[in-house]
Order: sequence, then structure tokens, then C-alpha cells
Amino acid sequence: MQSNLEIAQEVYNIIKLQYNEGIKTYLDLIVAENDLRTAQVNYYNSLYNVLSSKLDVERALGTIQVN
Repeated sequence: MQSNLEIAQEVYNIIKLQYNEGIKTYLDLIVAENDLRTAQVNYYNSLYNVLSSKLDVERALGTIQVN
């Protein structure tokens, strides 16, 4: 997921530069931004899932007490 986020950021930066130079349309920029936001959300959801699973494992092992 992290590599997807990095790629989406790079694509967005390139599209934004091309838009600023008049090469790409505003629609292309919006699509690239939307793809970047989707990649960011997916990345953060993955991080949440990893931390949640880690907490479940620690709870099952009795390492952590949850009230």
C-alpha cells in the first residue's frame, strides 16, 4: 500500500505540473487527485487493520489487558 501511495503521489505531481503548463486538462488533474486521495485512504485503512490485528493478538496472548 505504501508503494501505491508513493506512485499515486508521483503521478499527481506530474499531472499537476502538466496542468500548470497547459498540457493536461483540469479533469485530468481532478482524476489524479481523486486517485491520490483513494490511495491515501487505502494506506491509512491498512495501517489501522495492522494495528487492530496486533492488538487482537496481544489481547489473545494475554499481553495486554482491556477493560
